[in-house]
Amino acid sequence: MIAIFRDKSIVTIFILALLCVAVHAHIFVHPIPISNAVDNGLISNFIGNYLAHTAPAFLTFLYIFILFAQAVLLNTILNEWKMYQKSAFTTAAAFILITAVYPELNTISPAMINNFLVILFIALYARMYNNQKPNSLLFNIGFIICLSVFLFKANIIFFFISFLALAIIRPFRLKEWIILLIGILVPVYMIGSLLFVYDKFEVIKTYIPYFQMHSITLKITVWFWINSAVLTLALLIGINQWLPNYDRMVIHIRRNWIILFLSLIILTLLPFTTYKGNMLDFWMLIPVAASFIASLFLYPKRLLIPNFIFILFLVLITHTNLLMMGILKK
Repeated sequence: MIAIFRDKSIVTIFILALLCVAVHAHIFVHPIPISNAVDNGLISNFIGNYLAHTAPAFLTFLYIFILFAQAVLLNTILNEWKMYQKSAFTTAAAFILITAVYPELNTISPAMINNFLVILFIALYARMYNNQKPNSLLFNIGFIICLSVFLFKANIIFFFISFLALAIIRPFRLKEWIILLIGILVPVYMIGSLLFVYDKFEVIKTYIPYFQMHSITLKITVWFWINSAVLTLALLIGINQWLPNYDRMVIHIRRNWIILFLSLIILTLLPFTTYKGNMLDFWMLIPVAASFIASLFLYPKRLLIPNFIFILFLVLITHTNLLMMGILKK
């Protein structure tokens, strides 16, 4: 069953598109809603001012399109940078499956749209090693990440991840660290100066996030724990399959994987540490988690365990769909 996604062909892309629609079958009964309760930046403003007033059918199509586009984009980037021993579509399949497990993720939210930026950061970090023009790249990384914080506040965590990636991938050069810092500070200076000129400097405070430890309010049910247990099991088996192949990779690929692994830990803690963080912030974790779960689907020679985990995912997703259709009660 999972062997289909080990093949890199046009037919597999078509099957991925069918999988994306199938695992979100509830869209044929109830359209995709918008979840924009917390002001998280300019993406929140865009959703509230524009998408909130569009037709439900368009929102449903947009949701499926964004999911499919992000899955294929992430898969393409990881294949292009030779992050696996062979090219396949297992990363895209894992990404799509994860998005359908929890009912809370079946909404259009700022965190979901922001995943395009998360995938972009993964691609930028992969370019750090042995780059011909590291100064330009580092400045651009800092510049883009700073602007991304205005789009989605939780992206502030990538300030820390960027310096961590620089420390892991490249030998220490003070000049490069300063250039990355300048890239981060330039947008702040430009936007702050512009707001100061128009006597609206206090507006910038609304886009500055800060960290605060807190719990996330969730309706904890038995199925929530089952979903989390299966997802964790898939992730642990994926990491277990990834480790033996990690030793066979060239040094810059191994360093890229170290960044992904540390990002997995950091982004898991993010919703509990950023002010007003919630369940939807786990969207930022999905591209990284899918990268490791893809190893579970790709590397084992015997397909018993990959197919078993795949079927478990389908069972959980079926329950989530029936729940959202109203056929089952919480």
